[in-house]
Amino acid sequence: MVKALYKKIIQHDPTSLTTLCVFYLLMALKYRRNCKSFLPLDINEIRKKKQTETLFILGSGASVNNLTKKNFETIKEGFSIGVNMWVIHSFLPDAYSFEYVESNPKKLKVIEEKLSILSESNSNAPMLFVKDSSIDVDGNLQFDIPTSFKKNIRLYSTIRIPAWDKVSLSKFYRTFFNKKWILKGILPEKRASIERMTYLGILSGFKNIVYIGVDLNNTDYFWIDNPQYLNKFEVDSVNPDQKNKVHKTDIKTTNLPVSNLIKILNNNTETKFWVADKSSKLAEFLPIYPKFK
Repeated sequence: MVKALYKKIIQHDPTSLTTLCVFYLLMALKYRRNCKSFLPLDINEIRKKKQTETLFILGSGASVNNLTKKNFETIKEGFSIGVNMWVIHSFLPDAYSFEYVESNPKKLKVIEEKLSILSESNSNAPMLFVKDSSIDVDGNLQFDIPTSFKKNIRLYSTIRIPAWDKVSLSKFYRTFFNKKWILKGILPEKRASIERMTYLGILSGFKNIVYIGVDLNNTDYFWIDNPQYLNKFEVDSVNPDQKNKVHKTDIKTTNLPVSNLIKILNNNTETKFWVADKSSKLAEFLPIYPKFK
């Protein structure tokens, strides 16, 4: 009934206060449903973990190979989230973010094995930000994870943003983020992991968000030029669904490309956005992070 009402309201005005209220109600309902299995993702916990104004979002693009030792020292000073296949990189972030992908068993195999290795060798294990699509109907994870890592899981659900074009999305961003509509375990969403972690960064109050390895204008990955990253897991590829010249999340469909979403965010929030490498598509409208020049 609530969802039906929501659809009716957003057809009238996707960015009205009424829409936002119903949006928030759906967030609350999702939280109540999913908080029983694992601890929810909580921005207060993130802020307490490390006192810093800068969030580094770590993608898997080939530009990662341009990072220097000094760059990684800078990343370590901030709060870092390794998204999806960053898990195979040797740099240990403050958190990993990934979700269950049934159609990609190789990817799951690598994630499971890397977490198993970390559980045996590192006492200061990263937090795990896991989307609720990774949980089955009985509240269990759909992939294997070391018992010692389960306490690090922070589960989150998503609610689709009620906006479909630049104008309505701009208005939604200004209203939603300026009012800080925050609820444990819930993030807004349009289409991509990078985007969800960006929303998490804004809601957590980071003043700077730096994109690393978020290239988008190609489907080259940091492990292609450094095959040793995959060789130790005895797999030859982990992204068979990326067949286009640009990343699939940056191809225009019924949703805006993720680079457009970040550009709109850049123009409608107080957060400062940066990119680590000039080869990224984001460098067309975002400046290079000063410490990476």
